[in-house]
Amino acid sequence: MTTDQLELEGFVDDSPVEQASPPVIIDRSTLERWGDCPHQAWHVERGGIFTGSIDADVGNEVHAILSRAVAARHEGEPAGRIRDLIEELAMQARPDIQPRVLAAAGRKWPLVSLICNHGYGPERAPEDILRFDGGPRGFEGQLAADILPEAEDCSRGPIRLTCEVDLLMATASPEELDLVDWKSGWRRWTAGDVLESFQFNFYAWVILHNYPKVNTVRVRVWMTRDGEGTGVVSFRRQNMYQIGQRLLSAVHLYLQHRDAAAPENVTAWPAADKCSLCPAATRCVLVHAPEADVAKDERAYLAQYVAIQAAADRMADVLAARVRKLGVDIEADGMAFGTGAPTAARAKPCKLYQVKAKD
Repeated sequence: MTTDQLELEGFVDDSPVEQASPPVIIDRSTLERWGDCPHQAWHVERGGIFTGSIDADVGNEVHAILSRAVAARHEGEPAGRIRDLIEELAMQARPDIQPRVLAAAGRKWPLVSLICNHGYGPERAPEDILRFDGGPRGFEGQLAADILPEAEDCSRGPIRLTCEVDLLMATASPEELDLVDWKSGWRRWTAGDVLESFQFNFYAWVILHNYPKVNTVRVRVWMTRDGEGTGVVSFRRQNMYQIGQRLLSAVHLYLQHRDAAAPENVTAWPAADKCSLCPAATRCVLVHAPEADVAKDERAYLAQYVAIQAAADRMADVLAARVRKLGVDIEADGMAFGTGAPTAARAKPCKLYQVKAKD
């Protein structure tokens, strides 16, 4: 052994090893909230805001049931057993919402056909099931793809988008995949809704990144309550750039505002249809802005009114739920809220009626 070899063997490099920054993981619902209204997203990320509901709990139960049903089909169970399993699991749902779960998953055979057949035609092989919510390793519904690399100054890692699909299936063509998403609520979805939806553009983008040989993701929303689905909407690889730019816009809003020290520094986009459903409406900066600052600008004043109205409506819903739980109206400082409000006197209407004959 030479002197050079001995020196090399005894050499230990004590210089620090540069570690790659961990990825910044953003799930679909979080990114969608930032893209919908950064101000809302900022408040929600800081916690203390309840975003749940009975309808959401019902939806979670239905999704869990259908996850079990798809898993059974993936293991080779026949259609009849899948149908029975859906009914059994719905019967065993959380006792406080079981009737609602039964109603939301009541149309079982259309669900079974969707899982087990090509349309209403030939039987689909269990091997066609590629990914599903709650699936085992290699078949899990969780998918991810990086949309931005690590920052040049290493201040952050790559931006990684994640989502969990309900049911992803192979088709007769290796260039196409079928994606089914369960919706158990009352909303009637259309193909146009699917095409414009942030959720399904996001899903298609992530799926196409994970399946480089696939050129088309065919998406259908299945409304479990009605046993009906939307028409199939195709998201194609040629649209990846356009979809990616939409996602990037939301990512940049997230990066711009996520570390803001105060809500006043975060952009708000009020609109009646959004504010009425916003879980952070009562904390909106527009609700608390001084009137003097906005009265000079009619458009800003209208935006403030929309936000305040949404906050008031949400407070009324919370008070109503409290009154029904307590069984009595709530009183404070000479005011009351509940069912005991006096009915306004109204003039009796004039109408034709029969007079009894006098004796």
